[in-house]
Amino acid sequence: MSAADLFNGFVGANVIRALQHLDVLDALDPVVPADVDALSRAAGVAAERITPLLAAATSLGILAPRGGGYVLTSTGVDVRQHVGFFIWAVGGYGRMFAELGALARSSEPRPMDLIDRGDVALGSDLCNTRLMRQTILDAFVAQDFSMMVDLGCGNAGRLIDICTAKAGVRGIGFDLSAVAVALAKNNVAARGLSDRVGVHQANVLDMQQLEELAPEIRKADLVTSFMMLHDLFNAAPPAVVLQGIRRGFPAARRFLFADTFRMPEGEAGVRPPIFNLGFQLTHSVMALDLFTPALYREAFEAADMRLRQQIALGVPNTYLFVVDAA
Repeated sequence: MSAADLFNGFVGANVIRALQHLDVLDALDPVVPADVDALSRAAGVAAERITPLLAAATSLGILAPRGGGYVLTSTGVDVRQHVGFFIWAVGGYGRMFAELGALARSSEPRPMDLIDRGDVALGSDLCNTRLMRQTILDAFVAQDFSMMVDLGCGNAGRLIDICTAKAGVRGIGFDLSAVAVALAKNNVAARGLSDRVGVHQANVLDMQQLEELAPEIRKADLVTSFMMLHDLFNAAPPAVVLQGIRRGFPAARRFLFADTFRMPEGEAGVRPPIFNLGFQLTHSVMALDLFTPALYREAFEAADMRLRQQIALGVPNTYLFVVDAA
């Protein structure tokens, strides 16, 4: 990888995020050209405002000119499939990346204060929708439950998918981010599920707060948490966290946990897969450990839980665990 590749990749990542936020990527097709006027209407901005972005994306091989408009190249199709990672990195953690030098010199600002949790939630939902959705839905549809709790629900995309797929199921989501919760409530209302899905802002480790906000959670027979156990395991020993979750949800007999793990030790010079390097770097800067699937399996056993399945998801080094209360 050359210096030019690294520099142009940085520019391209920012262009990709902009095109996604402007709804331009989804207005493009690999076969049928879209002209600038059509793309400006999709973005809701004047044509001259998006022309520089289209030109940059063309130079980077994301778009190709055709028939007076633009089409997605094979690279562009791949980018659109993986766009959630760009939203997560550039939008969610962009300020942290920009301040890596300052963060190395000083404890102020705190790394956590530089996170845009709205873009983290959006990027995570796009990754879920485009890379993991069907595998996750299949896993949930196979379960028998009437009420689920989602710890760290983000913008409620997962709750909406599951409650739409399983008639009569109710869902309750908790997230620490006020921005994510506001997005979640809007999404739930837009899908007409407000009578079946509730979302609350809360620290998921504070079981008393969760029960005060939604007393019915003690009846939940399925509990799930996606991409958050590693945060909880940094706050307390893994087995202690899992035992606390079991106590907080006494009716739950099944748990579905998903997380991304640290990359296996590889050979020097081997290019890492998408996402993992950024995920590890940001967590190292925040002084948060990442773990291995083996540690999770040991923690389940120590918490008197029985692992039924470990399912690979569409994000590198990311797995879904289906676990029973023993």
